[in-house]
Amino acid sequence: MIGKGEDEMAGLMGQGSGPIVVGGVSGSGTRLVAEMLIRLGYFMGDDLNEARDNLWATFLFKRKEWLATHSKQPAAIFKVCRVLEKCLERRDRLDTADVIEIMKASADWIAGSAGRFPFRKKAGLDVWLRRKVIAARMVVSMIRAGYCRHNLPYAGWGWKEPNSYIFLPYYSDYFKHLRYIHVIRHGLDMAYSRKKSQLYRWGDLLFGMKPPRWEEDVPSAMLSYWVQANERAIEWGQKLGGRFLLLSYDNLCRSPEGEIEKLIAFLGLEREKTPWEALLALPQRHPSVGRHKVFGVGRFRPGDLEAVRRFGFTLDEAVS
Repeated sequence: MIGKGEDEMAGLMGQGSGPIVVGGVSGSGTRLVAEMLIRLGYFMGDDLNEARDNLWATFLFKRKEWLATHSKQPAAIFKVCRVLEKCLERRDRLDTADVIEIMKASADWIAGSAGRFPFRKKAGLDVWLRRKVIAARMVVSMIRAGYCRHNLPYAGWGWKEPNSYIFLPYYSDYFKHLRYIHVIRHGLDMAYSRKKSQLYRWGDLLFGMKPPRWEEDVPSAMLSYWVQANERAIEWGQKLGGRFLLLSYDNLCRSPEGEIEKLIAFLGLEREKTPWEALLALPQRHPSVGRHKVFGVGRFRPGDLEAVRRFGFTLDEAVS
């Protein structure tokens, strides 16, 4: 891929001040990490949903047909990277080309080719009109942000959007100072997650996976997706060297001190200058942790179970 030059990047974002990006398979605990970054003084956007997803990143990048069309055209994806960069980093204002990219994204959402937008509350409108209202809101929000500058004392900037690992090859080429945090959670718990959107949205495009036909086949498909998605994310992340961090949600809940220490070191911060006690109070063991224990492992492919072990997780037998 063709990346931006170092001089151009320094001019846009300031030396060494690239974005902090958080991603992971849906349900992995990315919300917790985003909340920690906000407590540490990072600007993660001012249009977030309850899960702390940056809705601008969702609006611009979570478009399946757009990615399928442009996956081998990095220049087209870089144009969208530039829009998000300007709206969040706020040094350069949007130009006509940027607004055109925003309008293209809006058209995709209205047409339904991008999928369903992750707002918790739904207006009592028909689907097409609801999409149109959401798209209009995002267009106005992004253009307004792209023309407003802030001089607030943020420690840095970035975004949390679970699907970000899918775009990591493009992000790493465009943002030369990008740092990426990938959050991972026990694959067998994830196999029984209610958050199945990534499997159905990206499974066929990224891994040639056919959607499961029967409900009883969903956990096995979910685990297969979890394995392939995390292998892909870690493979690309490792190419970033010291600018990649893998965080375990399970460890954050079990013994948060160690994982938070890793996060602080990754960000180049001093523990004494962080709200340490507030950070320690954030991880709360979710009732779904360990939910796989009541089901056993008989329905899963041996290769996927072996991958769970390779990622450092144990296989628990069903409980009576």
